[in-house]
Amino acid sequence: GFGGAAPNNIEEVTEAKKLVYLYMPNLIGHSEEGAVKKLEEVGFYNIKVEYETAPSGLVGTVTRQSIPENATVGTDYEIIIFIGK
Repeated sequence: GFGGAAPNNIEEVTEAKKLVYLYMPNLIGHSEEGAVKKLEEVGFYNIKVEYETAPSGLVGTVTRQSIPENATVGTDYEIIIFIGK
């Protein structure tokens, strides 16, 4: 054993999400998986997916996004992407 309680503040630092303001990418037409991956790569983490009826050509792709393209948004802000079903 390591003896005694190890301080866990190192983990807390790496777990904390840093608030950064980023430009919102355009996600319209991306697949659900592709859109979520793109948002996560940029640094967003509060991502919500909703489904809505869409024309057959748009099924399975992003039809709308709650934050318009190129808007400056904090990484903690809830982003909703709407997927056609």
